Amino acid sequence: MKKITLFILLVVAVSHVKAQNIVAMEYWIDTDPGYDSGYAVSTITPAPDIANHLFNIPNLSVGPHVIGTRTKDANNVWSHCNFNAVLIYDTLATGSIVGLEFFWDIDSGIGYYIPYIPSTFVTDLTNDSINVPVQSNLNVGQHTLFARSYDSNGKWSHTNYVQNVTIDTLITGINELSGNGISVYPNPVINELNINIKENQKMRLIFFNSSGQLVIDKTIEASGKINLQGIEQGAYTVFIWAERHAIYKTVIIKQ
Repeated sequence: MKKITLFILLVVAVSHVKAQNIVAMEYWIDTDPGYDSGYAVSTITPAPDIANHLFNIPNLSVGPHVIGTRTKDANNVWSHCNFNAVLIYDTLATGSIVGLEFFWDIDSGIGYYIPYIPSTFVTDLTNDSINVPVQSNLNVGQHTLFARSYDSNGKWSHTNYVQNVTIDTLITGINELSGNGISVYPNPVINELNINIKENQKMRLIFFNSSGQLVIDKTIEASGKINLQGIEQGAYTVFIWAERHAIYKTVIIKQ
């Protein structure tokens, strides 16, 4: 297993009734061996305070660790123990991205949101086009979209986000629904929904039924028609994702 040297910036200070110089420091990895039995830090210069003292810890294995430290003064009195939790990554071990997760507005932790499996496993998704899941209960207003990935080594990426994604309402009518050059009609619709797109831009149409279940998620790259013959009658909440920061929300009635 790859060994990695970790540099620790330690903030430690010892206070006694009669201030004495700190003359020794020791550390341990994961398990406390007891006073005077840890690894000695040889770079200590006797002083009343050694806050922000920098020293290195060699040969930490990949994975999570707890680093413990303590100091001793000239009266042979030990300080309390300090702990630093660290996670060592092997940056040379490259894994394929095997999963993504997305969430809107609030992050409740890894593994709690909409999972997404890439169609092709790669090591880098920069500039890739991905159909991000949309939640049926997203309200009109501004939102923040978050995303992160994990690879075949179990390593998570940092969390990326897109701010100010605006969801706006499109007004429906019997003959036409239009806004910013987008037309979706008729409404109500029987079988075929007509889509007219400004300058033939790419656009996603996402349909949720009254139970919040996703029934259609279709990307349109030119004006045309969507066949709705296969879905049940009723009211559908529809999101029209036209631009990076612009999503339109409406209700379409299927007769």
